[in-house]
Amino acid sequence: MEVAVIVCVGWIFAVCFHEFGHAIVAYWGGDTSVKDKGYLTFNILKYTDPGMTLFFPVLILILGGIALPGAAVYIDHSRLRSRLWASAVSAAGPIASAMTAVVVALPFLLHTFPAAVPPMAWAGMAFLIQLLVFSFILNSLPIPPFDGYGVVEPWLPKSVRQAANAFSSYSIWIILLLMWTVPPVNGALWSATDLLAGMLGVPDQLSSVGYKLFKQNSGWLVVALLAFLFLMHKRDKKKTELEWFKEAKELIGRNKPDQAVTALNEALTINPNFPEAWHLRGISFGLLNRNDEALQNFDKALSINPKYADCWYNRGCCNAQLGRSDAALQDLQQAMQLNPKGLPEHAKQDIGFKNLWNDARFLQLTNRP
Repeated sequence: MEVAVIVCVGWIFAVCFHEFGHAIVAYWGGDTSVKDKGYLTFNILKYTDPGMTLFFPVLILILGGIALPGAAVYIDHSRLRSRLWASAVSAAGPIASAMTAVVVALPFLLHTFPAAVPPMAWAGMAFLIQLLVFSFILNSLPIPPFDGYGVVEPWLPKSVRQAANAFSSYSIWIILLLMWTVPPVNGALWSATDLLAGMLGVPDQLSSVGYKLFKQNSGWLVVALLAFLFLMHKRDKKKTELEWFKEAKELIGRNKPDQAVTALNEALTINPNFPEAWHLRGISFGLLNRNDEALQNFDKALSINPKYADCWYNRGCCNAQLGRSDAALQDLQQAMQLNPKGLPEHAKQDIGFKNLWNDARFLQLTNRP
């Protein structure tokens, strides 16, 4: 039983440290809103989603020994000072996970095993380290929705990002399917895990013992986690504005902008001063070809956060599609002043600005060849 406790408590701590890593780098990079959201307090309730952070990852562990990353913090990327900071925010999570694995592995690296600690506890720690290493590798893959993709995403063309974001709702299930049905994929990931865990001084045999002991207690562990889920559900039955926002993003990824608008209405009812929700609502109306309503939502977002570069950019797209060239160019210029490195290249390829591609002012503004 103590092995299961060590693994679960260690996993929860690692998830919190992972998300704290994202938050602190975002704070340094310009998104000071993470402090108001409580992400810098290291409070488990601020980071964890009971289902995705606890029950689902542990259930997958029991079924196949796969350590899935969980939880999330919401970062306002419009506040980050550059694409480099956006990449650093994504990289911070896996780096924090790697640091956690190294700290937990110190007794193995230093060959220091206090006699007061029972042997089963060391087996649990060995298995926990293996899970942390596996999670680090998996989360570093440049595939949405993992952090490795978040590192490269700011540097990709907008069309590629849109396609990748649409794929993100299904990618985790595809990866799980590949790992369970394609032995070379599963073997490659675990071989890399064993190699890195071995470099941390963790014996593979001890990790295997820890896994077997963990599975022996899996029954009561599932019951305990289900009870925890029930208590958390009773504590907070209502969705937060961030949960509605996340649901809206997923709906847009599944090409359901009308349903996304409904979800965003709920988010804005809870928090009307949520610029990202107004912005996403504008995008949703744009996808529905309701450009005048889209502009109203972009204007609302910008009234709350005038330095919202992506919002100025999408406002420009909207005006361009409505044939308002002067307004579109002014919006694009404002967006590029806020994000001079990322947006010009996107505008050159964005079909939303197609009406302006041959406009001399657009060519001069974007230095289009």
